[in-house]
Amino acid sequence: MDIKERLQIIISKHNLNASSFADRLKIQRSNLSHILSGRNKPSIDFIEKFISNFPEEDIQWLITGKQTQTNNIESNQADEIKDRNLLALKKKSMKKEVKIITFYEDNTFDVFYPNS
Repeated sequence: MDIKERLQIIISKHNLNASSFADRLKIQRSNLSHILSGRNKPSIDFIEKFISNFPEEDIQWLITGKQTQTNNIESNQADEIKDRNLLALKKKSMKKEVKIITFYEDNTFDVFYPNS
């Protein structure tokens, strides 16, 4: 698992989407998109903003995939939690839209069925 996958797990764990995560860190959405796509690695500025906004997260795990020695959770329990988070992330990404509703200012709406 690489840093972009670990970052996606953390985003999902906090019930955020990429846009709200970028907003919370006060970074450009395109910068986060480049990191999540694997095009770029996180910068020091990104890491500093991440640490200040998510102090409860294990930064060593995010960067290297290895837990810090001071982590209170047993290693196999932490692996189990990460596996569950990754599975939840995969299930979430496997969801397909069945109906998209667009609401307009004049109180009308359109319904779009992508699979039909």
